[in-house]
Amino acid sequence: MVREESRFGVEPFAQCQPRRSFSSGPRTGTPYRICLRPDSEVNSADVAFTTPSSIPRLGRHCTNDSTRSLGDLECIVSKALSVEGKVAGAVSPIDKNELWPGEVELFQKLKSEIRRADWLRGRTALKSLFRRFQEREDTSFILFPNSRFSLSHSGNYAVAAGVDSGLVRGIGVDFQVFRPVSLSMAEKFLSEDEYSWLIRVNELSRSGTALQLWSIKESLFKANVENHGTFLSQYRLMSSHDFENGIAIAPGGRKISYVSISLETGFFSLAVVK
Repeated sequence: MVREESRFGVEPFAQCQPRRSFSSGPRTGTPYRICLRPDSEVNSADVAFTTPSSIPRLGRHCTNDSTRSLGDLECIVSKALSVEGKVAGAVSPIDKNELWPGEVELFQKLKSEIRRADWLRGRTALKSLFRRFQEREDTSFILFPNSRFSLSHSGNYAVAAGVDSGLVRGIGVDFQVFRPVSLSMAEKFLSEDEYSWLIRVNELSRSGTALQLWSIKESLFKANVENHGTFLSQYRLMSSHDFENGIAIAPGGRKISYVSISLETGFFSLAVVK
């Protein structure tokens, strides 16, 4: 089998387009805006964002409004990955009284109050997503990694993503709230070529770029339903040029498509195995 070479560390740095500031969107210096408006049923997050020109090749066929909705985020993701998916977010934990019996059993096994709050917030996002797929809202049967659904927690946010049955062999979503990422931390989840590229990124942009790469790597890992025993550093991005949307190679050679978007509060990444 012909080995596919990563262009990280090979492509001239001058051709790369690293982030201009810690929280800026791709190539514009302006982040998307994330608006949290609690849903009357489950307090799900309604995501809206601005500056569509930051990824013109993805967003030009979607809504042209200056402020966009959760549906338009899905539109951009679908255009980038050629897969129609759905996304749901949450900022509030679901009321324990709304849990199904199997969910109550899982909840009671959690000891940490922080872990319990994260888990309940994740149920909010998953149940919101399941309603959109007209699925039963009992999430107790869901095991991750999953070929249809994925879930991420970061800070006080939970994000769930899903696709119709049979469209893909794996899906992974990740959201990372903005925070500093050191080079020593980045070295743990990047390949040698990727790390060599990162240390050449402008110092003011480096931490934000590292965090986005981390988000991408997490989504790739989750999309691989055979990820047991693998590490984030083993998932290799194929190019450092326009790295926000591309192809990665998983351990064993499987290709994974991904897209990553900068929101006002963090990075959203989605990956699929077709």
